[in-house]
Amino acid sequence: MLTRKDIPRLLTSGLKTIFFNQYNAYTPVYKTITTEVPSTKSSEEYGWLGATPALREWLDERAAKGLRENGFTLKNKDYEATIAVDKNAFNDDQYGQIKVRVQQVAVAAARGYDKFLAKTIEANPICYDGQNFFDTDHPMDLEAGTTGTNVFTSKALTVANAKDLMVAMGQFTDENGDVYGSRASHIIVPTGLEFTAKAIFDPAFVGVSTDPSAAVLSGTAKVVVLPTLSSQTTYYIVDMTQGVSPFIFQNRQEMQFAALDNIDDIDVFMRKTLYYGVDARFAFGVGEWRLAIKASA
Repeated sequence: MLTRKDIPRLLTSGLKTIFFNQYNAYTPVYKTITTEVPSTKSSEEYGWLGATPALREWLDERAAKGLRENGFTLKNKDYEATIAVDKNAFNDDQYGQIKVRVQQVAVAAARGYDKFLAKTIEANPICYDGQNFFDTDHPMDLEAGTTGTNVFTSKALTVANAKDLMVAMGQFTDENGDVYGSRASHIIVPTGLEFTAKAIFDPAFVGVSTDPSAAVLSGTAKVVVLPTLSSQTTYYIVDMTQGVSPFIFQNRQEMQFAALDNIDDIDVFMRKTLYYGVDARFAFGVGEWRLAIKASA
């Protein structure tokens, strides 16, 4: 026979379902523009980035390429969100109010991944070659001593500027001096540039014009709006076709739902408060710099 002490347990089960239904209904941006790397420990080493050998004629022996000596380490971080519910709300059967709050937490948790991705992009961390990810002197052809830049200023989002940037991306070389093969596939913009980008790249938005050059980039890159970007004049042209992307999502623990709502718990007894929370463990980082360009007006 069910007793009143069983109700919190049943309530938690129902709220967990409500949370994940709402959580999974939200489509986060980060999944579109990151490579997910599973993690099994507190941090992961990224010595393999930039160490991909090019195809060469086999003349004598194979020339194996090892991992980079510098690389970088990406440490996982813990994230949580918790709501407190007054026991009176539970006793008064205000389940609807609790349900709404759990749904709000679900949406906020899903959006949180995009927020931390945007923070990582704008923080411009060090990448595998020891330079900031967006920098003006990345090593390219090591023998020739050439460098490359993937950050451009005074480049407002226009058809002409976008064409110039896409050409520049296509001319990046690897450390042997060979063309890397970067090709713009996506453009990441803040909300302030959403319709400017769509008017250039999205076939559904590009209007009929007497100037054919206005539609020359239509369909060449997918517009991705990342609302959590803080700068409304900065955008990013990226290549998501190379197996590894410019941004990394390191996933140590999927989102979990938990509750502290047993009426015998000390917090319920002392503070007449029930707790419902979620937590995850992950990190965002940067991958191959040749696959991203940062531009601003």
